[in-house]
Amino acid sequence: MSNSVSPAVAAESSNASRPTAAVAPPKRRRRWFRWVCGLTVGLILLVIFLPSLAALPMFRGLLFSALFRGLNERVTVDQLSLGWFAPVRAGGVRLQGDQGKPPALAIDEIAGNSTLWNMLTRGELGEFRVDAPQVFLQFDQDGSNWERLIKQFHGAPKLDRSIKLNIVDAKILLQGPTSPAPWSLDKINTHVDFSPAIANSLGVPLITGDKLALLHEAELTPELCNDLLKYIVPSLAGVTTASGRVSLDIDKYSWPVGKPDAANLTGRLTLHSVEIGPGVVTSALAKAAWQGIKIPTSMTVAQNDTVEFWIENGRVHHRDFAFGLIDWQPDRLVRTHGSVGFDQTLDLHMRAPIPGAALLPENALRESLMKQEINVDFGGTLGQPTWNVRLPGGIDLTPARKALGDAFERRRERIQNNPQRPGLFHNRRRGGDESSKPMR
Repeated sequence: MSNSVSPAVAAESSNASRPTAAVAPPKRRRRWFRWVCGLTVGLILLVIFLPSLAALPMFRGLLFSALFRGLNERVTVDQLSLGWFAPVRAGGVRLQGDQGKPPALAIDEIAGNSTLWNMLTRGELGEFRVDAPQVFLQFDQDGSNWERLIKQFHGAPKLDRSIKLNIVDAKILLQGPTSPAPWSLDKINTHVDFSPAIANSLGVPLITGDKLALLHEAELTPELCNDLLKYIVPSLAGVTTASGRVSLDIDKYSWPVGKPDAANLTGRLTLHSVEIGPGVVTSALAKAAWQGIKIPTSMTVAQNDTVEFWIENGRVHHRDFAFGLIDWQPDRLVRTHGSVGFDQTLDLHMRAPIPGAALLPENALRESLMKQEINVDFGGTLGQPTWNVRLPGGIDLTPARKALGDAFERRRERIQNNPQRPGLFHNRRRGGDESSKPMR
């Protein structure tokens, strides 16, 4: 009997003895790959559109909270355009200061010349054009609204990039303690450089610029005198009546934000025509030198004069300002130099001719008095000045004072009977020209 096996049976038996191969499940690696690719694409899209998303109204609060910690509820923007490779633009920007007051800062439109990518990767933010910004600055017994606002920036992320601003048609609304309503400085155009706190030794952001025209033949008012110009010309402090035209130009300035005592500034005040009533300094001068002479309620005291001034160590300094009774004695001028602090402390030195000497008959007394001067040193504050008078010794000033008092009285009677036409001033001679005769 044969034990041979057919090839087919042998093959079947061989296949049966081999282990059966299991069916491989789907590779999980492919699923993870799809998830990773999806997440990567999503992150890329998120990064690409992140600036646009942050600019949406629903996300601006988070953006402002990151940029202006503690002030985000005070910052509002009507329109915001952000893109990695597009210039930054914004419109309707508002920064609210004290509640119930106008916005501390309002900007119609601001547009940069640098992309957001460049701003984040480079050491500067580039240059921005700021159209029609409006700044509201109010002074009161507690300081100013901007001082209080700056203090709230404590703890906010520091701006560590420099920036240049091209400001076009700016307006400053200024309101002092004596102003019932704000008065404005209009059509201000200037270039401003902003450097971060880490870039200077003062440890605060620094604003610098030059060639800033704040006033151009602006109408002179008592509020303008008492809120601003009194720091440059102390003789304008406390006036109740004022008229004329003035211009104010800043040549160069460097202003540390939050540290005004470290500010530096140079400028010029041009008094095209100034007619004022008695102020704090002029009234004190009358008490000191004129001994109770009743000063006219309106006097032309300056015409086409320029006062150079500068700010240093928290004080506004001026040199060689000359004023006087232009309608009466155009070549007999009072000259002052000194400074006024931001805290209104007064350090003023005045040289004045003998009042009324030029009105005396030509005699030895008149000739002697015409060569003499009164020196007055003012201290204290603009609100409560103190003074020390140094009169020439050995000369009786009573005749000169009486002559001036009589002249003032005749002028008052003449004005009551025949009021002067406004805007007419006598020519002025500052160099002592003998062709300029005193009015009698």
